[in-house]
Amino acid sequence: MIDGSEFITHFNTGNGHLYALNGKIMREKDWSNRSLQDILPTWRWIAETKDGATPLAPSFDFSTAYNGGSSLKLEGDLSPANPTHLKLYKANISVEATTELSVIYQANSQAGKVKIGVAFSDAPNKYTFFEPKKWTQAGDSKDWLQGQVRLNQYKGRTIVGLSLVFESTTAIKDYQVNIGQLAVTNVNDKAKTPKAVTDLKVTENDFRDGIYGDARLSWSAPKNDEDVLYYQVYRVKPDGKYELMGLTGNTVYYVPEMRRLDKEIATKLVVIPLNRHYEAGKPAGVTFEWPAYPKPVAAFEADQTLIAPGDSVKFTDKSSEVTESWNWSFPGGEPSSSTEQNPVVTYNVEGTYEVTLTAKNSEGEDVVSRQMITVTKEAAGGVVDLALNQKASASSFVNEKEAPQFAVDGDDHTKWCAVGDAPHTLTIDLGAEHKVSEFIIKHAEAGGEPAAFNTRVFKIQLSLDGENWSDAVTVNDNTKGVSKHAIALTSARYARLIVEKPTQGGDTAARIYGFEVKGLK
Repeated sequence: MIDGSEFITHFNTGNGHLYALNGKIMREKDWSNRSLQDILPTWRWIAETKDGATPLAPSFDFSTAYNGGSSLKLEGDLSPANPTHLKLYKANISVEATTELSVIYQANSQAGKVKIGVAFSDAPNKYTFFEPKKWTQAGDSKDWLQGQVRLNQYKGRTIVGLSLVFESTTAIKDYQVNIGQLAVTNVNDKAKTPKAVTDLKVTENDFRDGIYGDARLSWSAPKNDEDVLYYQVYRVKPDGKYELMGLTGNTVYYVPEMRRLDKEIATKLVVIPLNRHYEAGKPAGVTFEWPAYPKPVAAFEADQTLIAPGDSVKFTDKSSEVTESWNWSFPGGEPSSSTEQNPVVTYNVEGTYEVTLTAKNSEGEDVVSRQMITVTKEAAGGVVDLALNQKASASSFVNEKEAPQFAVDGDDHTKWCAVGDAPHTLTIDLGAEHKVSEFIIKHAEAGGEPAAFNTRVFKIQLSLDGENWSDAVTVNDNTKGVSKHAIALTSARYARLIVEKPTQGGDTAARIYGFEVKGLK
């Protein structure tokens, strides 16, 4: 129930795919902050119309907002036969001579009418409907309409219910209307425009890879802070445009990881107070400097490393994000060189081939070479899963139904599961020495579990004797349900998977539905 002398809602649920201020989109990234949530409707949903008619369907719209990340949307066919009365809020608001109702909306047809409904305490089940006499353009882009109604003649009464009515004198097919604001205010109670915050400073920065950074901010509230509702925090882009980073009711704020733009040397952050009527105060700014722009780090992977003559290999660039150009060298391949980021190369002659990638940007270059492609007629029939139904052992497992052998049984519905503290290890005896070229791991999602349980950090090691091991694959940021890892052809009898971070979060259980070791039989 809403009470007090004023009430403003933008039907903001406290999360969304965008954030708007006065109808202008200031952020186009997902966000969530329940402390910014408006008071949401008491009733969801009571939509009434004439007997036998279909009312407009109400919902929250996360693609359109006036303030926040959502608005109230109603849609459907509207005609004289089906006006829609949408009951929204239970209330306890005393009406004064200066009490005013207001609504801000936009619709795909101006033939529809929007009215505000009010129920008073002396007749709580009876609604009186008010239609603003004048509608004015609202919002930064002037693409919303705003109307007000004074309630001076109802002074002394108490509002116990708020609603909206939608009607039309003509038929409107596929009518859609978005309500960006519904308010009960006192026109004489103007919120003060906040002054600028003081002592704004960056208390801490943390940088990653030279192109990602965060910032911790602190400031002092303006002297006339009694009407401050929130503080807006913006990043000023190199082109001068403002990007909303977030809002807070506190005088400290953490700006999460920002990506460096256009090799900027410094980034300005701005804090603007917002009063209880959502009017912006004066801005204050502070700047932090970025570290020196980094040279690239070259890296790549291949979709397969053991092929038959005439087969092709797709190379995928895995160099650092600052890479601006690529020079590849493929001796023995067609083409023998490329400047594409992710080239495809065909090998027609048996042999072992080296691949070289030079990653460049304006600050320098980095070169990596790997002897990794083996072309042999033995691969003409395709490589096989050398681990299938072979002897498997593990550091631990939950029970006999989730034992290590179920990771190599070829069935995506069974798994090896280990609990307790990581690392967890799974070791496979391939039965004899083989030439290994690739690994396929089927994580939790491959077995129908949530992606949050996919293995995050792991290693794969190979050994000839089961005693001396060498790293073949190291992964620090996997999110996939099925991950594939091609390596240069390597002789081994044993393969070992070491799970270091079993999930994307804090769960410590390893869930492996399949561990395939590909190579020549």
